[in-house]
Amino acid sequence: MFRTTILSAALLVAGAAGATDFPIRASLALTAHTQGVGRADLPLLRVNAGVGADRRADAIMRRFQHSGEAVTTFGDAKVQTEKLKTIATWADGRRLVSFGDGSKVSFRNPQEMEASAPAALRLSNERLEAIGRKFIQEQLSDFIKLGPGEKLEPFSTRVEVGGGNDVSSTERPLEQVLANAIVFTRTVDGVPVIGGGSKVALMVTNDGQVAGFDFDWADYQPTGKRVKMLGAAQIKERVQSMVSVKLDSPQVSVKRYECGLFDPGLRRRDQGAAVQGACVIQAVEKRIADPVAHLRNPADGHVTSAVVEVIPAGETVEADSHWPQAMALGMGGGVQRASPAGPGPRP
Repeated sequence: MFRTTILSAALLVAGAAGATDFPIRASLALTAHTQGVGRADLPLLRVNAGVGADRRADAIMRRFQHSGEAVTTFGDAKVQTEKLKTIATWADGRRLVSFGDGSKVSFRNPQEMEASAPAALRLSNERLEAIGRKFIQEQLSDFIKLGPGEKLEPFSTRVEVGGGNDVSSTERPLEQVLANAIVFTRTVDGVPVIGGGSKVALMVTNDGQVAGFDFDWADYQPTGKRVKMLGAAQIKERVQSMVSVKLDSPQVSVKRYECGLFDPGLRRRDQGAAVQGACVIQAVEKRIADPVAHLRNPADGHVTSAVVEVIPAGETVEADSHWPQAMALGMGGGVQRASPAGPGPRP
């Protein structure tokens, strides 16, 4: 489940997207190789089940039913309740989806996201962070809750830029900002949560309104147990022995190497497993698929394989039926289940 391979021959892009990391994520790239997770040990956390997709969708619809802003559930909605999600749609294109136990939710107001702006007027990271924090604190506080030792931190931004001129024009193409997004993550005692869980993403219009959001945010329950982490050198040895590509190969380029507490998110989570220390490795391998084409043109004949793998970083590893690497280490005697004793669920 935690290994993804993507094969691509060509990619057509309508607009260019620029991504920027905030300091907390930038530091992950710098410290993972030399410090591992950056702590001698990490807490073992359980995930509390949510209230359910239908109840969460109903709560959000009630929360925003009188809103005059871009995020609004005003008006008659068509609501469909399915096995794994509840969907509400409006005639003007607004859409709300609540997944699984309700800890994962997505909302979009596409009409509010259509206007572009000159690239020179692009919203700064500081402005996006301020808009995002205000919206989460004032509008999503019932759903994005923080426990003891937990903080909400800006993680990254993404801005899509497009534009162009008439084909007969000799002037420089006019660039326009098409979309802005900011992602926040949770930290526990200063350690970032990596993976799809504990994330809040906000889509911000060029005039500073939030017009859409995604969150995958469960309540964590401390088990009262801490797990000793491997050192950076030991983690590297484990990574090298378990990843599916040779990271030191000249054909392989490592794009991301981040360590912290790992939460895969609702869709990939074993509900009986824990949030524990791990490292996420994203790498790209370029292989020659057509030797003849490659001989004619060294820039041709390649197949690119993008791989994302997650390797546990603890000396003992919590069993997780959705995580092959954790199960493989468990077969070697390293798995250790935490005691269910500890603080009860937070309200």
